[in-house]
Order: sequence, then structure tokens, then C-alpha cells
Amino acid sequence: MSIDIGAAFSDGVDEFLSLKGAALAGIFFVVSILGSLATGSLILAFANRLEGQPDVTPEMIDQFRAQAQFGLDIGLGPSIGLLLVLGLVGELARVVAIRSLADQSANSLLPRHYSNGLLELFVYRVLTTIVVLILYGVLLLVLFAPAALFAPLALLIPLVAIPVLIYVAIALYFAPIAVVVDEIGPLDAISKAWSYAKGNRLNLVAIAIGVFIVSFVISAPNLLFSGVTDAGQLGADAITASPITVVAAGVFGSLSTVFTLAVATTTYLQLSFDGNDGPNAGRSANADQFGTETEF
Repeated sequence: MSIDIGAAFSDGVDEFLSLKGAALAGIFFVVSILGSLATGSLILAFANRLEGQPDVTPEMIDQFRAQAQFGLDIGLGPSIGLLLVLGLVGELARVVAIRSLADQSANSLLPRHYSNGLLELFVYRVLTTIVVLILYGVLLLVLFAPAALFAPLALLIPLVAIPVLIYVAIALYFAPIAVVVDEIGPLDAISKAWSYAKGNRLNLVAIAIGVFIVSFVISAPNLLFSGVTDAGQLGADAITASPITVVAAGVFGSLSTVFTLAVATTTYLQLSFDGNDGPNAGRSANADQFGTETEF
């Protein structure tokens, strides 16, 4: 199994430019706006807590509140709760996105993409993320523990740790996608991702770099809005989270997210069906069992 980088990007761009891609971008835009609202509310709650503290100046409070223009005064606890809930909603949206992008026989979102065991796949994906983070934690402990025992090793550890971490990150690249596409548990997804990475690590690095560059280009216009204040001028002292900056971040960020997921998913499908019906076999995967559905 080997990755055709050109086909991966070509198929990914096709999905990104489809009606399905536009619908997914709309979903991620809404999630982004709500996330900004929750973040602004949290910053505002901290600003209110800091007000009146002896070491906190009014200027510091004003800077915090400038970052919280797109927020609600709902208190610290509700703000944290809202942020956590929206984090889970964002992960659920990624499950729907991967599911729909993997179903390349559909030109737009269908009911089967957000039903039929969606919550189970969501739980599997969250568990996969937790397992992967635990693996990274154990790996970091193993790599950096010798430096605590023998100080001179501290200078050499990064030379070993960075390549090892990159190697493992590439090997686990497909795990969150495998959970959704193949509807398997975390351990099976990690095992499959590791096997798919064999012989493809350099190609995966090339794809990751390409996705990063394209995503940066897509998100670059956001830089034009990042320093715009309510007066419509560039803020010299502090960047304010005004509605225009929040909307711009939501638009360009959602497009970048869809493109990244599209390329990653089509690359996974290419490997998954290599040697069977070809790299495009996933375009009709599992479509027949659901019957005809109304697209939107």
C-alpha cells in the first residue's frame, strides 16, 4: 500500500469544493462562533474576578475586557461548562464531517451521516484521543526521565525525543479517522493506523506539509481582520475580539478545517481500498445499505 499524493490532494479538493464541503464549513462556522462566545464569556468572568485585586490595575482589566467583547456575563462556572460542551460539539461535528467525506458517493450531507450510531462513534473517537494522549505521555516520560537522573543528558534528549515523537505522530495520524470510517474501537484504530503508516511515512510528512501550507493560505485573510478594532482601525496596543474578527476567524478557520479533514479522509480511503477496488472504492462505501436519501 502506497499513497498517491497527487490523488490524495485532488480527491480532497473535490470534496472540499462540493456542496457537502460547503455544508460542513457552515457547521464548523457555527461551532466556531459559539466557541468564541464561550471563550469571550470566560475571559470576561476572569476580568470580573480580578477587578478590585490589589495587584491588578484598571488598564489590565480593560485589556481583558477588550478581548471579551464577544462574550456574555454569565459567570465563571457556566462559561467553563459552555466551553467544555462546545468542545464536545466540535468533536461531534468532526465525526459527521469524516463520515460524510468518506461517503464519496454523496454530493452533500445525508441523514445517514449524522445518524446510525453517531454517538457511539463519537465516544470511540474521544476514547481514541485519550488513549493517544496517554501514549504520548508515557513516551515523553520514557524519553525525558533519564535527564532527571543524569543532568548532562538534558541537552541530548531533544535530539532523540523530537524524531521519535514525529515518528509516532505520523504512525498515529489515521487513528481518529479509522474509528469513524471503519467503525472500530480505539485499539483497533491505532493498530490499523500504525500498519497504514508503514512504508508511507515520508509521503505522510509531505501531505502534512502540503495541508499546512494550503490551510495557511486559506486562513491568511484572517490576518487582515485580526487587528481591527471597533473603530475599524488597526489596534496598536491591544487586539480586540470585536465581532468582525470573530466572524473572520470563523469563516476562514472553518474552511481550513474542512480542507484538512477532506485530504486526510481521502488519503485514508486511498490506503484502505488499495489492492481491492482501487483508491476510489470508498466513493460508494456503505451507500447501498441506507437506501435513497434526500440531500441538502
